[in-house]
Amino acid sequence: MKKISLFGLLFALTVLSVNAQKGSSFGINAGLNFNSNGEIRSELGDLSLSSATQGGFHLGFYGKLGNKIFLRPELLYTQTQSAYDDNADLKISKLDIPVLAGIKLFGLNFFAGPSIQILLNSEIEGQSLLDQAKAFTVGTQLGVGINLGQKLGLDVRYERGMNANEVNLLSGITSISGDRLDLRQKQLIINLSLKL
Repeated sequence: MKKISLFGLLFALTVLSVNAQKGSSFGINAGLNFNSNGEIRSELGDLSLSSATQGGFHLGFYGKLGNKIFLRPELLYTQTQSAYDDNADLKISKLDIPVLAGIKLFGLNFFAGPSIQILLNSEIEGQSLLDQAKAFTVGTQLGVGINLGQKLGLDVRYERGMNANEVNLLSGITSISGDRLDLRQKQLIINLSLKL
């Protein structure tokens, strides 16, 4: 069984490296993020507030190895904002490092993979959450894209944070006493890429 798994891995790496020579590229990414975070809830569990979806943006770089079968690592600066029922705004800035594996079928690029997230700043109503929040978390992205000519690409992705990342809030930020906030994000991402 181990020999079959090792053979499969070597075969996949060989196919990827042959493809990489045909379609390697490098470029820049930019786009819009529509995200929501987890709930703010009381420690007693009797009341919770859900976040409303709001916009944000991202920009950064990508590399692509392969053509029909590809690997696409990226480095992105992302800034998002979420609003809660009683007008408490949560602002987050982070570095996202997705490593996406994909395949080109029927003129579309289908891809999925993990995304490492490094929290740079997080605050709600002026209260910094960096001391309590996990600095490194992992999410998952999946999406579909299309090439718009030789240099431009457009894709739509869904991202979900996988690690729980809860923090305690100071009293007075919301109407809930003993608040806990889940920083885990759910995002719809519209991404435009330019090959350099």
